[in-house]
Amino acid sequence: MDNEKVAKLIKQIRLENNLTQKEFAEKLNVTYQAVSKWENGKNLPDISVLTDICNEYNIDINNFLKGNYVKKKNKKSIYIILLIVLIILISFIIYKINSKPFSLKPIESACENFNVSGSIAYDNKKTSIYISNIENCTDDKKEYDSFKCSLFENNNNRKIRVSTYYTDKDNNIEGYLKKLKLNIDNYKRECKDYKKGDLELELKLTEKSGNIVSYNVPLKIDNNCKNN
Repeated sequence: MDNEKVAKLIKQIRLENNLTQKEFAEKLNVTYQAVSKWENGKNLPDISVLTDICNEYNIDINNFLKGNYVKKKNKKSIYIILLIVLIILISFIIYKINSKPFSLKPIESACENFNVSGSIAYDNKKTSIYISNIENCTDDKKEYDSFKCSLFENNNNRKIRVSTYYTDKDNNIEGYLKKLKLNIDNYKRECKDYKKGDLELELKLTEKSGNIVSYNVPLKIDNNCKNN
């Protein structure tokens, strides 16, 4: 055993743990004078005290006796890490089993006034709707003060508003429609069947006189999510 190295190591352990010689001594049930002698190399702890020091600060005793500061591998920490990794792996497997990739179906208009293009995205858990483009096919060239576009779901003869877009920065239909985007994430919490007309756009344009011009655009979705 290298007395000088062991003495330096004892002092290093005490200082790294922010302990005075008195506090360190109290932890080991010895006097602070004994600790002072250990650190000065005048004396060294007996093997039982050395064992206590190594156990308290998780140090490999064989390396300690050689004056080397080598921490013991903490088996408990390793087990905890392995358990966490296992839980994450199991959770991922369960998620993959219960989920499938998003599928897309086009959304289109079912009337001649406007051509609508968009998509409906779904998996086995939810449905989302995105409408990105509406083309004006009417001869309407009037100037309007404001524009409002709402998406409705027709359910048992009831119209349920899903989303609304409103603007008053342009003065004609084409200007309004260029900026129009409807993005409804998590529209449904489950996969849903759709029939023609289940979804409908309502366009309301306010003239400078205050008169409101309305267009209703039924939407068509080919097939439904449960067929995939």
